[in-house]
Amino acid sequence: MIFTKIISYLRRRIPTRSKIKNSSLHRLMGSTIFRRELWQFKPHLMAAGFAVGTFIAFTPTSGVQMLIAGVICLLLKVNLPFSLLATWITNYLTTPFIYYWCYRLGALILGKHLDWHTLTKDFVHVPEKVLVEILPSLWLGGIIVGGIAAGISYAIIFLLASLERKSRLAQFLRQRAKRKKKKVISQADITINS
Repeated sequence: MIFTKIISYLRRRIPTRSKIKNSSLHRLMGSTIFRRELWQFKPHLMAAGFAVGTFIAFTPTSGVQMLIAGVICLLLKVNLPFSLLATWITNYLTTPFIYYWCYRLGALILGKHLDWHTLTKDFVHVPEKVLVEILPSLWLGGIIVGGIAAGISYAIIFLLASLERKSRLAQFLRQRAKRKKKKVISQADITINS
């Protein structure tokens, strides 16, 4: 089933405890990062962890997104690996595009005029103007888009994880029924032969 393959793929790609050991996240949070509840793969915990990472990915916090997601996961006791995976929605290739559209949305809501030349000039030449003029729009757009994306990602991951869990349970029950059937047949053979 496709859902099982998607969840299996995600599980293979998520950060493991050994990869996190001695990382900046481990140094910041200590051994609390290895708490059992942060590593459970229950559908609602995976979905909530992914939603946290997705929300953080859309905020202008590049460079510290994984740390922020890790702290939030610790506070909410949701799946840490899925959260860290989701923060990579914004990476070196996608960040400029995502932040640009988040800025446009925020500027539209705040009623600011957007001029590409002014925007790039402000980013490069006037740091104070960036803080005063650009960051509020970027934060507002990032929070709105991140909230919507987090809600959608929660629903999708929860659905996929639930379907994958049901599929694995059905497979387990089929295998158990086969073993039981073989056991009954072998016992019948023993009674016939005796």
